[in-house]
Amino acid sequence: MRIDLTDVLSQDGNTQEESVTLDLTHFRRGRGEHYKLTERSPVQVSIRHEKDQVLTIKGQCRVSLQMACARCLTPVRKDLELTFEHQVDVLHPGEDEDELEMSLCIQDGKMLDVDQLVHNEILINLPIRVLCKEDCKGICPVCGQNLNEGACSCDQGQADLRTAAFQEIFSKFKEV
Repeated sequence: MRIDLTDVLSQDGNTQEESVTLDLTHFRRGRGEHYKLTERSPVQVSIRHEKDQVLTIKGQCRVSLQMACARCLTPVRKDLELTFEHQVDVLHPGEDEDELEMSLCIQDGKMLDVDQLVHNEILINLPIRVLCKEDCKGICPVCGQNLNEGACSCDQGQADLRTAAFQEIFSKFKEV
């Protein structure tokens, strides 16, 4: 969804308040990762023209993403409460990273792309790793059995020959 900034940019001090429905249904991150947005609230956006084509953009929304557990790949729902405030010079985007990201959200100097803005905020707030539960046991590296659901019959005693010397040292010094 896009917001027309023509009115707010027409005079210093103008303010525009909008409640915008997101068109964003999937969040895409690098390396081919993408997550489905299972829930999303309308984005409450406040845009204020400070002076000389400088805007302060504030907003908030809630989104829920369906992600995979980092250990067992079970689907996990991750709720994010997004609150943001950015200042951007529409005519002269600065060199700092925040202003460059915001300049991508403003198209032709007069349209604010709210979906791109929320996408950037999800990227900033996305956890590095999500677990289905703190004590998740993961999956068996041999057969792929989810170890949270039960043990597998694979032989876990086979040591990697490359690390066998290290295993022997650690077994001698248990307190290490």
